[in-house]
Amino acid sequence: MYARQRKCWAPYGISFKQPSVTSPSDEQLADGSNWELANSNESGTAEYFPHKAIPIARIITRG
Repeated sequence: MYARQRKCWAPYGISFKQPSVTSPSDEQLADGSNWELANSNESGTAEYFPHKAIPIARIITRG
């Protein structure tokens, strides 16, 4: 049995806007407008994840 899996890693606190898409294309994943800060979706008002808590770093090397 063979199962194909596609995985996309995103930092904690960022979510893909279009959950209706079963498998987005590479172009859709690369487009920054398809991503947003994650929110709880529990109430009528969106409570977004604190943007300063998202662990994003830039590594600069001398090589």
